[in-house]
Amino acid sequence: MLSKKIYSQWSFLPILFLYLNIAYSQTIDALIENINYGDYRVGFRLVEKYDDSRIYQLNQVSQNNKRPFQIGIWYPTNEQSGNSISLADYIKMTSRSESLVKDSKRELNCITKFKDAAHIDNSRSDNFLNTSFRSVENVEASAGKFPLIIYAPGSSAPFHENFLLFEYLASKGYVVMSSKSRGVRTPTTNAMWSGVEAQVRDMEFIMAYASKMKNLDVNNISVIGRSWGSIAALVFSIRNKEVTRSITSLDGTLSYNGIELLKDSEYSDGSYVYRPIFLAVGKKRSQNATPIDRKNYYEDVVYADAHTVEYSEMRHTAFSSYFLIYHYLLNKGIDSITADDLITGYINTMEHTEEFISFYSGKNNDPIKINASESYEYKSRIASQELPPNYEDFSYALEVNGVDAALSVYKQAFKIDPDYANKELFGASYINSIAYKYLYSGETNNAIKLIEIGIKAFPDNANLYDSYGEFLLKKGDKERGRNAYKKSLQLNPKNDNAKKILNEMKKK
Repeated sequence: MLSKKIYSQWSFLPILFLYLNIAYSQTIDALIENINYGDYRVGFRLVEKYDDSRIYQLNQVSQNNKRPFQIGIWYPTNEQSGNSISLADYIKMTSRSESLVKDSKRELNCITKFKDAAHIDNSRSDNFLNTSFRSVENVEASAGKFPLIIYAPGSSAPFHENFLLFEYLASKGYVVMSSKSRGVRTPTTNAMWSGVEAQVRDMEFIMAYASKMKNLDVNNISVIGRSWGSIAALVFSIRNKEVTRSITSLDGTLSYNGIELLKDSEYSDGSYVYRPIFLAVGKKRSQNATPIDRKNYYEDVVYADAHTVEYSEMRHTAFSSYFLIYHYLLNKGIDSITADDLITGYINTMEHTEEFISFYSGKNNDPIKINASESYEYKSRIASQELPPNYEDFSYALEVNGVDAALSVYKQAFKIDPDYANKELFGASYINSIAYKYLYSGETNNAIKLIEIGIKAFPDNANLYDSYGEFLLKKGDKERGRNAYKKSLQLNPKNDNAKKILNEMKKK
């Protein structure tokens, strides 16, 4: 009688277990099946190497003290066969992110740690870990050259943190490369400027590696940063603006308190956004969360187009496919409405990101058209001012390509912003010193041309007129040389050199 009663109370468990697995399956299927993949299949390759230019820590397993790298590469392929990669495969790979040495015991520990997280529903986790996704490992890449996307993960996040986005973009004809976010000498990120510098250098290390790959156009790079990684993505784009086509920030620190970190750097405000920027922002936030910053990296952007989408139901970690699944879809307390909202928001983010990158990388010339929706709000601003050349552009033109090239850069800057061209493009002392180099090498005409550029920018600089007079006399143009010295003396009555030269000219 007792056993019969127990059976009657618990006989629904197999049905409940089946229901939970069906519910899990439907949730994951909803995420995967609603992704509108492109025409390509997706290949994946993991590159493991060291950056020998940076000391890290001495690893007891590898006995190497250089900075370790795992670079995940997702790329277009036409191969139809091969073993698809599961999340368990990715986790096993990251288990050796410090040593770069494969260890089956460490792999098992990482899988167990994932499943044993307090919020994880174990009945779902086994199925999810073994779900195969779209990437197939080490297959041959499609022929042709593809634009490169370099991804900067959030704070301390693994290289695969947005693997579904990477697969989606690769299927659309991009090569996506990502490495773990780590600190200067630690596995976790330094939440300070040194941490930003470390991640930017990691992105540049990836770019250097990519330059050796045949199927990549390394002059057409888009950068994506999620959370903390958005700051590194922006700084990378500033320092490498010649090859960067666009910046995407996935609920990035740029949209919240990024300005606090950047304000004391050399990139202190939105005027340093040189390439089109897309800010994807989640509005589902706690009351105590940092308010959304709509000013510094959207409203204050002047030299580039700026786009922003605010997703009403998206939460911060849900902008990463790994954390979307880990924190929400596998959560014991997840409800179907929240799951559906997050899945919809994530897929919208993927599609909006690809549309933005496609337009600015030149893959698609159709204007960006993000349709209105109840689940998000889209805004955009067109660049209000053309980006003028900077000091580096001018000095490179002058010192490598010559005075005429520098004059062309100056004219371009003057056309865009005369005040900037005459105050910030170069300094009077720099012009004077380079002009003397031309003079001493026998190129008097170029020395004169260069000083004339300087005088136009700094008409009240007595020293430039003094040099101008010297150069003109060297050429044999006594009248103009005399006038230059007179102007110098007028600007600086204490200029003894000008007095001496003018007195000597009177005696002659």
